[in-house]
Amino acid sequence: APLAAARGLPILLTQASTVPSATALALASLETSETIVVGGPNAIAEEAVETLPAPQRLAGPDRYATARRAAVVGLDGGYGIPPTYRKDRFIVASGQVFPDALAGGVFAARARGPVLLTQSDTLSAATSSLIGARGDSLVGCYLLGGTVTLSPTVAAGVDEAIRSAQE
Repeated sequence: APLAAARGLPILLTQASTVPSATALALASLETSETIVVGGPNAIAEEAVETLPAPQRLAGPDRYATARRAAVVGLDGGYGIPPTYRKDRFIVASGQVFPDALAGGVFAARARGPVLLTQSDTLSAATSSLIGARGDSLVGCYLLGGTVTLSPTVAAGVDEAIRSAQE
């Protein structure tokens, strides 16, 4: 969502196995010539993807890796989207409790930083690896949610990934 907002791209929803008629009508009225499908085949079946105009799938093996891939597209460009995000701030939210990530998407769009997802009790490998790879230029890493949503272990994992990147 933050990447789409920053680029002024619409977000259209689908069901796992079919594209609803309202989405198909929106695609037609927008005269859409290509689509980026965010999520793997468990989230959006290949049969549904094949009905979309020039679809490109942006996905990882799980939601954490998918968020990482979307972050990299926003940082470096890809899928026809130029680099959009600042490289000095990341936003981390739970991939298990959606309200913080959903509401934080607005903040992330304004901050021009990617939303990375993690488990509530430990920093996901996908998020840790991206912070570790890019942490040397980070000025801020924002954690969305309280200590029940993101445990102190997650905060410590973020700190450790940043420290190791800066060494």
